[in-house]
Amino acid sequence: MKIDDLVGDIVLLVLKPGNPLQGLGIRQDKTYMRMLGHDQFGLWVELPDFYMPQLQQAGKGPEQEQTADASALVPWGAIVSVVAFPDLKGFDYPQPDLDRIGFQID
Repeated sequence: MKIDDLVGDIVLLVLKPGNPLQGLGIRQDKTYMRMLGHDQFGLWVELPDFYMPQLQQAGKGPEQEQTADASALVPWGAIVSVVAFPDLKGFDYPQPDLDRIGFQID
């Protein structure tokens, strides 16, 4: 298997202990994510419904929160393993059977 074969698929990311990505809302060391790509820095994953501040037009700062589809880089140094499920129905692109994938935001 090659990592290029996993782009667009749901993978299980096993992360190093100590919550290296706590700032993005990851609380568990194992999480299912859709892999969007990879580069020399790490894996790019999908963050559906990511919470972020909605900025006012007047420039006074955050007014309220909104959600947006986002992408995030998970650095290679934070990853212990990437688990693929090539023969499991629903984990391959384009239509995963998982209701919610991605980070759980605090």
